[in-house]
This record gives sequence, C-alpha cells and structure tokens, in this order.
Amino acid sequence: MAVAHEKTSLRDLSLLELEALAAAKGEKPYRGKQLAEWLYKKTACDWAEIKNLPLAFLQRLQKKHLLCSLELVSKFQSAIDPSVKYLLKTQDGNLVETVYIPQGPRRTQCLSTQIGCKMGCRFCASGAAGFVR
Repeated sequence: MAVAHEKTSLRDLSLLELEALAAAKGEKPYRGKQLAEWLYKKTACDWAEIKNLPLAFLQRLQKKHLLCSLELVSKFQSAIDPSVKYLLKTQDGNLVETVYIPQGPRRTQCLSTQIGCKMGCRFCASGAAGFVR
C-alpha cells in the first residue's frame, strides 16, 4: 500500500525551478545553480556532502525535500559473472531492483521502473511478490 509523503525529490526540479526554490527560501537564485551542481554533477545523496551552501538553507530544504528518492538496501555481486544486482527502497518502503550486466565491450543496466513485475524472469526478484504498481 502506498503511503503519501510530504517530501519531494529535488532531482525532479530543473535548474530554473531550483533557482526559484532558492529565492523562495530566502536565498539568492545562484544558490539554485550551486544546488544543481551537487545534485547532477557531484550526485550528492547526503546533505552533509554539500559544503558550499549555507547550513540554514540546507536545513530548510531538508524539511520538505529529498536529495535521493531511492535508498540502497543491498548490493549482490554474482559469483559466476561480473553482473551486480542492487536492491533499492522507495520513499514509501517498496523495493525495486536494478542489475548491471557487463558483456564484453557492452554495458547493460536493467532497471525495474515499477514496483513488482508481471514478467516472472527467473533471475530477477522484482516479480516474486507480484505486480504492485
């Protein structure tokens, strides 16, 4: 069952929206650009990583926004090939999987874009509990 969350992901916002958000929080709009650099270039997922923004601004953001909307639950390295499986938790506590599959010069990333799955692939646990959404 999905649970409503009041926090929204900052990664859903464009640069212009981040600049407007900074201004709405009492900061100069350039703070939105600095925030975008942390989100999209440095891929920060922890508020403590962000060093060039005022602490008070970060604390205001933290009350209503998320840096990352997925949390890493586990990482499993295959014993038989170089594939790596990641289990991720959404804001509402559901789980999704992603699998990194290197094959020679090619790199494939299989990412479940839904909670659960109807396909039933033997190697993937996403469908084990059935389709949720």
